[in-house]
Amino acid sequence: MGKATVYYKEGFDGRSAELEFGDYDEDDLRRLNIDKDTISSLKVDDDAKITLYGQEHFRRPMATYYEDEKDLGSIHNRTESIRVERRV
Repeated sequence: MGKATVYYKEGFDGRSAELEFGDYDEDDLRRLNIDKDTISSLKVDDDAKITLYGQEHFRRPMATYYEDEKDLGSIHNRTESIRVERRV
């Protein structure tokens, strides 16, 4: 528990990475082998939420998810930083 999984393709397909609670900027994502602007779907544990940002350093929040999303629609492949937090 306490994580979100991001996927390169819609429908929870393609390369993926599990992100525990924390902040992930472009350098952090690169270390996890995630290129910026590549996330298309995500899964979220029951006790977590994930916020996707359209710019580095957690600027321009695009959306916050509390549950799995198989297609990020208009914001897919536009994420440059991510915050995973405990849901309160």
